[in-house]
Amino acid sequence: MIKGEGAKKHHVYQIIVQVGGEQWTVYRRYAEFRSFHKLLVGKQQYFSKLDLPGKTHFNRKVPSVVEDRRGKLEVYLQRVTSCLADRKQGVDSLTMDLHRAPCKASVTSAIHFLREQEEQEDIYRGF
Repeated sequence: MIKGEGAKKHHVYQIIVQVGGEQWTVYRRYAEFRSFHKLLVGKQQYFSKLDLPGKTHFNRKVPSVVEDRRGKLEVYLQRVTSCLADRKQGVDSLTMDLHRAPCKASVTSAIHFLREQEEQEDIYRGF
């Protein structure tokens, strides 16, 4: 989805999160994905193996380029959540709640990136 006007025009990616019987929607810009990736790699080097799609300098508003990036971001998030759900790759004690009681509260507590805008304090403070 496109937000802003003129020079401030940018794409926002819709993330539909489903955990158990709960579902919520989060919107993020590509820059937020990059910050999230850097945070993950800072916590555990293992995450550097996951491919975050590269930054696009040209044609970034062309629908086919946007769709290609969207698909790659989706795969990236699936791999991140799979790694976090894997006890061997768990990043810290916060992720333990994901194993004991996976629900919206435990997911958004451990992974701030997946918080809805109105409940998001600072996604760069934690996951």
